Amino acid sequence: MAYAQRVSLNCLEYLCDVYDKLPDSSRKEITWSSYGSPLIEIVKGCNWAAIRIVEKHREFMDNLVDEPFDDNANTPMLIAVRESNIEIAKWLINLPGKNPDIEKKNVEGESPIYLAALKGQVEVIKEMLSALYPRSQKRRETLFANENLYGIGHSIFYPASQSGKPAILDFLMKEKAARRLLQRELQHSQSETFILGVCHSGSEKFLKTMLELHKDLQIGGLKDKEGVTPLMR
Repeated sequence: MAYAQRVSLNCLEYLCDVYDKLPDSSRKEITWSSYGSPLIEIVKGCNWAAIRIVEKHREFMDNLVDEPFDDNANTPMLIAVRESNIEIAKWLINLPGKNPDIEKKNVEGESPIYLAALKGQVEVIKEMLSALYPRSQKRRETLFANENLYGIGHSIFYPASQSGKPAILDFLMKEKAARRLLQRELQHSQSETFILGVCHSGSEKFLKTMLELHKDLQIGGLKDKEGVTPLMR
């Protein structure tokens, strides 16, 4: 099927129809090619013509939306985020039926929510929250504070601080738990890396809040690996 979507859309549609008619026991026995599942190939290639075909096949999408790609266990959602295919990521998030697992990690410990924060993809983060966590403030706070996703003792603020993009930090500062999570990062053993990242991003709002929480915060003497200080930024 992965080969079919690259060669013939008609062939892809036919094979999707065949897949729909298979019993669950037969579907579980399918071995995808070395290219990965068809959905992986479609996501990697941003193939919207193929997307319009597979999205009509609900069970196909439900079964493959979190299908790992290779030995690294990359899912379609993770690949869309990694490749910065923003519209593809938003499409996956808003699929009817089964939603992609934005917390599912590959063997390197990366999840879609982590990578989206690390790459500063504020549009994707917003879409994740509005579609998957629309009314639960508690679930949002749990998601943002889950150190299993962002590193021991860290929150979503840490990867976001390393993105170099102020928009993601400004957005996260609107969360009710923002000050508590920010305090956690400032008390972490990697706080210097965090502070340098925030300064590099240029988020004045975020930096102002840091200084409000710690009026004696000394940032002038901090240096990154290249010897650049926050004041030089």
